[in-house]
Amino acid sequence: MTQLGKYLDAEEALESSLALRGQIGDESGESNALRSLSFLRWHQGRSRDALICNERALAIDQKRGDSKSISHDLTNLAAVLQSLDDLDGALAKLKDALTLEAAGDPFNRMTIFYNIANIHSKQSRYDEALRYYEEALRPCIEHRLYINQTLVLGCVASIYRKQEKLEESLRYYQQVVDISKRITYPQGSVNGLRGIVDILLLRNQAGEALPYLLESIAILRNLGDMANEAITWEIVASIYEQDKDRGSETVKTWDQVRKLAQRLHDLPRELNAVEAMVRNIRRGGGDSADALSYLQEACRLAVKLKKRESLGRFLNSMAIIEWGLKRYELALSHYEEAFTVYRELGDDRNAGFILNSIAVTLRSLSRIDEAIIALDRALVLHRKTNERLYEGQALAVMGHLHADRDQFMEAIDAYRQSLSIRREIGDSLGQGWMTYYLALIYVRQSHIQEGKSFVRQAHDIASTYDDNELRQACLDLENKIAIIERTS
Repeated sequence: MTQLGKYLDAEEALESSLALRGQIGDESGESNALRSLSFLRWHQGRSRDALICNERALAIDQKRGDSKSISHDLTNLAAVLQSLDDLDGALAKLKDALTLEAAGDPFNRMTIFYNIANIHSKQSRYDEALRYYEEALRPCIEHRLYINQTLVLGCVASIYRKQEKLEESLRYYQQVVDISKRITYPQGSVNGLRGIVDILLLRNQAGEALPYLLESIAILRNLGDMANEAITWEIVASIYEQDKDRGSETVKTWDQVRKLAQRLHDLPRELNAVEAMVRNIRRGGGDSADALSYLQEACRLAVKLKKRESLGRFLNSMAIIEWGLKRYELALSHYEEAFTVYRELGDDRNAGFILNSIAVTLRSLSRIDEAIIALDRALVLHRKTNERLYEGQALAVMGHLHADRDQFMEAIDAYRQSLSIRREIGDSLGQGWMTYYLALIYVRQSHIQEGKSFVRQAHDIASTYDDNELRQACLDLENKIAIIERTS
């Protein structure tokens, strides 16, 4: 009943048994009841009460002169003392138990050595820990305690890993896997495989780790351990993400995580998986419709989890995709929702950034007056938050809006202000584009020499930073200037 967590039922039964054993003078039965009650208290996190029960059992067994029971009591006391962070006290009890332990109980002998080794490991006395783990292995091998053998071997592997002796660690983890497979012990196989994976990842050998991860997943699925299966799929997905050629495989892997998270009702893990799917679909230039559907799912999860900042980010991503598809009304709707979210959060930085995007979208819809109003609001926020890059971008859009209306002086003023900011913050490509737009405006006004000067500056920047888009724009403008000069 204790193992099932039915603590109240177990407690009532043990208390009744303890009272009955006391009444009839059954000291052996009383000791057993106290030992079980201590185990219950320990599982309940009531370590002080567990200690009292164990000490009472020990006193009874010492009175009876039962050395085997005394050894068990001392071993149990050591476990309780460890939970109370009294490692030295626990070690003393275990060494006392070892002096009483008869060779006829290999399991208990192994347990004592194993626990002594664990304490030395916790205190970073690794050589001592290894010595006692080796002692614990002897009865495991001699008496074919295979499951316990895998447990001890795993601890030895862990010690070698802490000592950065990775080859030795790998060898011991492989032994765990080999023994576990031989005796059909799937949990042991998973433990060993996980250890191998951790070391291979530590050595940046992610590709070599993949077969072990996939083998673990197959075992975990058979065990019905969905939580650890989801975690393992996450590791596989993160490895796939490092290879740009595995885009679709990466998305499918994150989808495995998503489905498992849904079955586990693990909303944070589900949201993380959905966001990763969107990230990889977009990175691979995949189907925008797929990305949008998953972003809608991400928004729903963000609302459920009350993750308002994430919601704003997802709405912004949806707007960007819709804008790329030239569905400007839908893009504007998402941007406006995102703006509302950031304003409610008091996040002026992101609110200002979204206003820039709203202005660009309104321009695409030829709603110039509304776009200018959005930029005026954006500039107030950028100056408040000292976001110089965003301010420079807003001024560039303002220049475009004035240029659309042939308001050349206003456009030049906005571009020059943006150019000044780009120089101030070291945004070299931004400087290149602003000088290009200035050149464009001057050419439109037939101020050819000023246009040639600015486009030359822009072309030099494009060449310096190998920006093909800016370089091509400059070439096109230079060709246009050449044609104007030939026909004038």
